[in-house]
Amino acid sequence: MIINQFVSLKQNNINMFMITLFVKDIIKNYEVDIYDQDENPLGYQRSPIPTHYRDIAKYFLNTSSIFLPSAIIGAVNKNQIKISNQNTLEIQGKIRIVDGQHRIKGFEYAIGLGAKLGINREKIIQQMQEFQLPVILMEIDKSSPSEKLNEVIAFIDINSKGKKVSTDLAISLRNEMYKTNEDYLLDEIKLQERIATETAQSLTKSADSLWFKAIKHTPSDKGRIISINLFNKSLLPIIKHFIELTPPINNKEVTIISKELESFINETWVAIYKRWPKCFTNTKTFNKDFNIQKGIGVHALHLVLEESLTKIRQEFSNANSPLKDILTKSFIDFHEVLELSTVEEDDWSAGGKFSGYNSASGFNKVKFYLLNGRFPD
Repeated sequence: MIINQFVSLKQNNINMFMITLFVKDIIKNYEVDIYDQDENPLGYQRSPIPTHYRDIAKYFLNTSSIFLPSAIIGAVNKNQIKISNQNTLEIQGKIRIVDGQHRIKGFEYAIGLGAKLGINREKIIQQMQEFQLPVILMEIDKSSPSEKLNEVIAFIDINSKGKKVSTDLAISLRNEMYKTNEDYLLDEIKLQERIATETAQSLTKSADSLWFKAIKHTPSDKGRIISINLFNKSLLPIIKHFIELTPPINNKEVTIISKELESFINETWVAIYKRWPKCFTNTKTFNKDFNIQKGIGVHALHLVLEESLTKIRQEFSNANSPLKDILTKSFIDFHEVLELSTVEEDDWSAGGKFSGYNSASGFNKVKFYLLNGRFPD
């Protein structure tokens, strides 16, 4: 494809190009890095959802004025891009769609369906084929783990802020890519993400854990109660304490911290189970009739746990206490909070007292209730 007009820019050391493309050209020249356990285990996206793209196609077929101002986000390898002396941009090969696969699939499905319907559809099909879409193209080599990591992170950032798109698979892949390069150790946010993902994956694989097969991190994890994205976010304030107390300097030390955190979270949830046993099944697994292991409960209870950690660290601020001692004292404090709490099992039920508090401010209100027996004024 030859592009005569484009704008080049750079963000985070990534070359990017803002262009417009006809739908017919995108359909001929796109691919999606879809996860397949056997064929493409390093893919980070799920297959397009038929109900989603068919609804989009229905909109295209039944409106005379399609309006899609949001840009498609794509990626290509460096050797696929050529800029000529005449200031034209040549794109060779397929564009990997990072964000927008359902819009493209919607056009593809609508054009195919319109052709089958035939009568009075020729003009609509032509309009769809010649519809122009804004595209932001990132120059990223898929074969380079460090560069592909930028593509995966872009997908996570786009789809975890304001959209209800699952990023669980991409988060798991990002964690595998972190293992190949220790540069993430220099970035506190990336380090926290790595420890959170390691811990969540280990918890959901352990048959001795109350989180066994409870956390979703691949498309095949059906019927689980919480996403790895949501679970990870609940751990981040706690992980911050771990990093401050024992800063890791290599992958081996990250693994040690992750194991320490896993043990701490396991012990915490055993105490939670003993306090509200009816919120779980008879076999000590998650019960979807209760919110305690959903976002509301997990975030609120982990916020209470983080407060216990903060309290104990402040009490021993002048002492050089090892991590193990801090965790032991923090658990004792957390356990006392559970015992004194007036919250009953029915409060955790779906549709119960805490339902509807499914936001950052809501989590803090439930935390306040756990500590004070009432919601904040």
